[in-house]
Amino acid sequence: HCTAESLPAMLTLLEVAYTGVLPADASVSLLCRVATLANFWDMPVALKLCIDLLEESAVDTSPEDFGRMAALLPEQLLSSDQQWYALDASITDGLQRLYGSAPEVIRKDSLLHHFVRLPFRCVILWGGSDLLAADSENSV
Repeated sequence: HCTAESLPAMLTLLEVAYTGVLPADASVSLLCRVATLANFWDMPVALKLCIDLLEESAVDTSPEDFGRMAALLPEQLLSSDQQWYALDASITDGLQRLYGSAPEVIRKDSLLHHFVRLPFRCVILWGGSDLLAADSENSV
């Protein structure tokens, strides 16, 4: 079943299947939808291309896009899922760059305003960052 919303992702996936190349101007939203379809249809090459581009995108992306990327991650990562681990690390690093530590989020209204709107999966990734352990509860 194809909806108007999923059509661009399906067309892009077909293009990738035939050419092996993703459009250079693909948005994070489109890449996430294409990755979801590639995973569903068991197209590992297309999935890897999407994940690689998403990793690169994680350097400079919005909180909304981090939410889209985090939604792609499997609930439980297996040791064989290296591509997922790489995306997980990129998302976590990006969230850490955006929000910093818990005291920073609490003290800065602009950060807190955006932070409370993050999808729960992003909060879990941010909270699991090793960098957060460097601060103490006394600084809160």
